[in-house]
Amino acid sequence: NVIVGQSVREFFEGDRIPDHLEGHYVICHWNERAHGVIRQLRSQELQTRDGFRHVVVIDPERVNTRALRAAGGDTMQDVLFITGDPGEIPNLERAAVHQAQGVVVLADDRIGEEHADGKTLLILKALGRMALDAIRSKDSQSIRGANRLTERLLRVQRTKAPIHVVTEAVWKEHRDQFSKLTQGAAWGADHAEGGLVLETLTVKDVEARIFSQVARCSGLSQLYFELTSFSADENGNEVYRAPAPSWLVGKTFGEAALT
Repeated sequence: NVIVGQSVREFFEGDRIPDHLEGHYVICHWNERAHGVIRQLRSQELQTRDGFRHVVVIDPERVNTRALRAAGGDTMQDVLFITGDPGEIPNLERAAVHQAQGVVVLADDRIGEEHADGKTLLILKALGRMALDAIRSKDSQSIRGANRLTERLLRVQRTKAPIHVVTEAVWKEHRDQFSKLTQGAAWGADHAEGGLVLETLTVKDVEARIFSQVARCSGLSQLYFELTSFSADENGNEVYRAPAPSWLVGKTFGEAALT
């Protein structure tokens, strides 16, 4: 009965998520772009540098994980799926977004472009509520009577930097609406610790800019390919952020290059 009950639960709710999961990536909505993101995150070079990191996907529809893992080879092994609406806090809590290395919110292609950004906005608001609840609890220094979600968030907020959220906007006109969520206390953006940090990409706009640049300058397509790939087999490169030496602070790029 226990085995049957577990199988039924996994059928409706998805994979069992390990306890104490941290340093992983969370992807909201499953589609071909999500598959591409996982392929990059699971590149051998990135895993060699950062170590193995789980990937958790939240999607309203049940995914045939057995077929997907069989077809995807090593890339899809240990990718965990949660069946549920990523705009609902219990599903985000189950994915342990508050302990994640990063959260990727992709547009839901199934509901049409005219509605996709609206659904993304609901997910971002849910993430913002989670961050705000944790910060309020932290500031009060009391978790007596708090729910399980707030307790877990509070423990992480004391030691962990803000969660990095990358979201896809279908229409570039909506980027400003997404960005407003990060301003002020609503997301904890002005808080010393905790909160969420949002970056928004409009894939169509990025594609148009790349096409126009490549049209003007032959060979740029290979440069862009290398800059956006982790794989050494594909001549990929990685971009890092590091503290600048004190003698470079305040200088322009041209001045630094001549120093």
